[in-house]
Amino acid sequence: MKLFLPSFLKGIMLVGLLTIFALAGHAQNGNTVKPETVDSWLIQIENIEQNAEIFLTDKQQLSQLQEKLQKLIVEIENYKQELLPRQTELQSQIDKLGPAPTKDGPPEADAIIEERTRLDRDFNKVDAAIKRAGVATTKANQLISRIQNLRREVFARQLFSRQTLIYKPEVWTGLGQDLSDSSKQVTGIFNEWQLQAAPLSRVINLVAGLFLLFIFLCFVCNRLIQKFRRPPADDEPMFFHQAVSAVTVSLLRMVPGFVFLGGLYAGLFLLDAMTGHMSRLLGSLIFFLGLVIVVASLSKSILAPTRPIWRMLPIIDKDAQRLVMLITGLAFVYALNRFGVVVVKLINASSAVGLLISLITLVLFTVLLVKILRISLGVKSEGIEDQPSHVLWPTWLKLPLWVVCFALIFAIPLGFLSFAEFLAGQVVLTGAIVLTAVLIHFAITELKSDIADDKSNLGRWMGQQLLISSDGRSKISFAVGLALNLLLLMIALPLVMLNWGFGSADISSWMSTVFYGFEIGSIRFSLASILIAVAMFSVGILLTRFLQRWLNQGILNSSRIQSGLSNSIHTGVGYLGFLLSLLIAVSYVGLNFTNLAIVAGALSVGIGFGLQSIVNNFVSGLILLVERPVKVGDWVNVGDQEGYVRRISVRSTEIETFDRSSVIVPNSQLITGVVTNWTHGNSVGRIIVRVGVAYESDPRQVYDLLMEIAKSHPRSLTYPAPKIVFEDFGASSLDFSLRIYVENINQFLDVATELRMTIFETFKKHNIEIAFPQIDVHMKGRPLTPEVDMVELTESISDQNIKGS
Repeated sequence: MKLFLPSFLKGIMLVGLLTIFALAGHAQNGNTVKPETVDSWLIQIENIEQNAEIFLTDKQQLSQLQEKLQKLIVEIENYKQELLPRQTELQSQIDKLGPAPTKDGPPEADAIIEERTRLDRDFNKVDAAIKRAGVATTKANQLISRIQNLRREVFARQLFSRQTLIYKPEVWTGLGQDLSDSSKQVTGIFNEWQLQAAPLSRVINLVAGLFLLFIFLCFVCNRLIQKFRRPPADDEPMFFHQAVSAVTVSLLRMVPGFVFLGGLYAGLFLLDAMTGHMSRLLGSLIFFLGLVIVVASLSKSILAPTRPIWRMLPIIDKDAQRLVMLITGLAFVYALNRFGVVVVKLINASSAVGLLISLITLVLFTVLLVKILRISLGVKSEGIEDQPSHVLWPTWLKLPLWVVCFALIFAIPLGFLSFAEFLAGQVVLTGAIVLTAVLIHFAITELKSDIADDKSNLGRWMGQQLLISSDGRSKISFAVGLALNLLLLMIALPLVMLNWGFGSADISSWMSTVFYGFEIGSIRFSLASILIAVAMFSVGILLTRFLQRWLNQGILNSSRIQSGLSNSIHTGVGYLGFLLSLLIAVSYVGLNFTNLAIVAGALSVGIGFGLQSIVNNFVSGLILLVERPVKVGDWVNVGDQEGYVRRISVRSTEIETFDRSSVIVPNSQLITGVVTNWTHGNSVGRIIVRVGVAYESDPRQVYDLLMEIAKSHPRSLTYPAPKIVFEDFGASSLDFSLRIYVENINQFLDVATELRMTIFETFKKHNIEIAFPQIDVHMKGRPLTPEVDMVELTESISDQNIKGS
């Protein structure tokens, strides 16, 4: 039989086979022990340690040495991972040979001795290589810790170093001449750039073209901003909608400036104009102008000075406009400070020139920051636009900024300019990063709510097109929100750490430690392994759900399979899939089941006493699924509870009573107790209708009529046949019972009602009286005569009742 496969399946199979062969070859090559490789790593680590002693005060060199060590650690760990499977294989083969014979025991065969010697020799080589690699990793990690401490010490010394006091007159001696020399050096750099770079006319044409493009993009982006900032149908948009609008509008505001600056840098590079010292000046200028654009766009989009309805802070229009101008000025002054530092270093200007630039920019920065903090935040009065705000800033935001202001005020005159510049940078850079992260977090929250909301466009599309239920969309929204927030944290946290003095080597080291594993005692934790294990478990559960759905729509949907059996198979497949997924995920993480068994053995006594009822119910639930004395859909009586079985879980069974209440019964009661199951083997059941007739009735006629009624009912089975029983001579009636069998006992109420109505109509037609309770009263005394007064008769009956009671 020829098997036809689609072309894409053939391609997938071919790629899979090639991958398997490649992995097999890689594994075969990777298991080779190379002692010289470990020796070279140890030599490199020793060289790096010697270089670290040389560059004790060079932060950049120390950072480069740390990056080399991290690369070495990755190579060593890969080498260890390649050898570990080989070590496991050799250990397994040695275990198969069993322990070596004792002196008094019988000798082994020569082939076994030779094989044992070879395996021991290979195992010792692999084990020695793994241990030496572990020693190299430990030395590298220890050296990284030393380098990190050295870098922190260097950073602290630079940050808290005290420069010249600004109030000393000798500091400013010769400042005019220094400024003149510095300006000549800058002019010389520009003239040199003019001679070496492209003609100035081409640069002017480039700038003019980019400026026209900038104007065009400003026009387009403003139209789009008007669309996004259109007044909503409601009176006021929600805060989340304001956050989403702020993020979108901020990005639109950044587009023209970024296109202009990016085009300028790329154009100058293509024109060979990025040469010499001018390339560093232009690159720094473009970078710091980009920072100003980011801060200005964020502040204007959040405060919305011309659109109060989209403003995210409760301030009046006048304060919003002032706050936007002051924040933009703050960013511009900081950019000017950093650009001035670059220029001073580039032209090697005197310390007085650098001190002057730092002093002017830091003073301006402090003044602007104080003006910002003096603007109050509060809710404006309705209908009064110019009324000042009356609620102060939140303490958690205002107090740190005031601390920064006072630190700047005292640090500048005392000569701690490096510390002051660091604080100013944190206000601008860290503030921009945190503010952007908060806005994106609000946008993620809005996305989550849209996914779970049936009224939103996204939620309605997912429900109608993808057929995802409301509960499923709620789970998806939680997963999406968690993943995006984690991604946001992974991006924002390293940026903040970079601003606070941590190097890229530190951040990459911590990230690699978290993702690729760290050891606590003898246990190794790896976030990457945990995430992959969680993904494998989720995929396993998803495949289990697909298998259950496929069974329900296919095999289990057949009319030949009972609903209870179908539910048992469905539940059993779910439990089996869950256990397999859990075992695969735990095995991937590398959990040692031997240790788990030891812990379980140690806790067995506590489990036996504390979890006895839970284990009992769990085992009883498994028995219910396998033996199926009670299954979903059965009509059961458990104690004084009666109803239908709706769900059988691991611990308990849910029974829905006829008044629609749910009764949760532990599984152990269904196994060890007495349970009446009306539909256990089949749904055939007997219905009994009792009726009493007057003593004047003919019993044989009543018997025949009841038999005729029983046989004529459409739901009455012929086998077993109906039966009429003359039960007893009652106090007021002759008692009969009509007994029939129906195919579905769940219809007993309808059938019993129909039978009683038919009996009533038939007996009425044949003048057969349905008896009711009667009491004969006998009076003692003189016989009653028509002449007896009715009052006397009433009094006599009352007296008899009193005596009787």
